[in-house]
Formats: sequence, C-alpha cells, structure tokens
Amino acid sequence: KNIPQIRFNLMFQYRPCYRAMEYPEIGRQLTPEEEAKAIDIVRKAGIEDLLI
Repeated sequence: KNIPQIRFNLMFQYRPCYRAMEYPEIGRQLTPEEEAKAIDIVRKAGIEDLLI
C-alpha cells in the first residue's frame, strides 16, 4: 500500500546448524506444505512481484 511495486524475495534457504538441533522448533527445514503456505500468505497479501 505505501510502497507500490515492491519486489518481495521469499527464500527457503534456512539450514539448521550448530546447536539448533537442540530446539525442535528451529532444528529442521520447512516442509513442502509449510513452504506452500508461506507462498499463499504472500500472494493473499497482494504482493505481485514475488521472487521464490
């Protein structure tokens, strides 16, 4: 709304390392379903210039 035609870069590059495995909520990569949900949220927000 305030910044028209902004490019949004949605990245799924997170790789848990070091002690992340000690915390189940951050010690894993996203599932394909979670990635699809993130894409859906961005599209529903009306962002048209989306890089994945």
